[in-house]
Amino acid sequence: QESRFSMGAVSSRGATGLMQVLPSTARHYGIDDVFNPDNNIHAGVSHLKYLQKIFVSMGMSQEEIINFTLAAYNAGEGRIQQCIEFARGIGKDPLYWKNICESIPYISDPKKYLGEETSIRKFSGKETIKYVEEVLKRFEEYKMSVLP
Repeated sequence: QESRFSMGAVSSRGATGLMQVLPSTARHYGIDDVFNPDNNIHAGVSHLKYLQKIFVSMGMSQEEIINFTLAAYNAGEGRIQQCIEFARGIGKDPLYWKNICESIPYISDPKKYLGEETSIRKFSGKETIKYVEEVLKRFEEYKMSVLP
């Protein structure tokens, strides 16, 4: 999404290549050269599979697994896990991405909710919500261009 198919893309947070893989993520999957397209795609897909297993184990629907996997790929699994716990804490069913999206404004502004402060207040989530929407939109566009 963010690389716009540029193998040399580097984000402001240090994610690199086609799949915008962080160097630490690449090392985790045994990749040294993240600018090599094969390596970069291998690291990105391996990480997506890892994230997907997390959400499969939570008993989510296939649609929700995709939403949460994309969100975790963008924001980090720890941040999305914190969002899930926060949503649960304010009485929302955390297994639905829509509920997480509705909870995120409360995370970034503790004045909007009554309860304990959260350690992820600085997470506005807007970028992640937009990322999930745009990836799914692009996927639908690709499907329409391939299918008769």
